[in-house]
Order: sequence, then C-alpha cells, then structure tokens
Amino acid sequence: MTAKDRYQAGRADLVYWLRSHGEALKKSGSEWEWKYHDERVTIRRHFWFDQYTQVGGDAVKFLQYFYGYTEEDAVATHLGGDFPHRTASG
Repeated sequence: MTAKDRYQAGRADLVYWLRSHGEALKKSGSEWEWKYHDERVTIRRHFWFDQYTQVGGDAVKFLQYFYGYTEEDAVATHLGGDFPHRTASG
C-alpha cells in the first residue's frame, strides 16, 4: 500500500459504499445519517462522525471502526480489491 493508495481510499464515497452493501441511510440537510445499533453516525462525502462516541474519520477509518477491517484491507476494498463482504457486528 502506497501513501497515494491510502489517500485515494480515504476519499471513497461512503454513501455509495454503504448503499451498495444494503445499508439504509437518511438524508439530513447536507449530511446523511446511518444508524449503527443505537448510535447515529453522520456522513458527509468521505467523512463520518459517530455522535455517541464522538469518534470520526475518513472512509478507511470507517471500515476499520465499524467493520473490523485492517487498514490494508480497507484501502484495497475502497480501491476495488477483492475481499470478502463483512457485516457490521459492533
């Protein structure tokens, strides 16, 4: 994984990624809301913020935080790598 790969993957469209994996999102002004268990996660393009835990980040950190991906797996996934689908299990 190069620094360029990490940069590009970190800017992946989270709304597109979540929808393509069957997750429900709700539009809220200029942001989107995603329910993760009882938590409200706001998403704007490639940035996310968990309102309950006060944690946020980019698209790579999203896959790491909610789906348990390693950084390398998250980067490869956002760049079109072939990794098995994982579910949010918290």
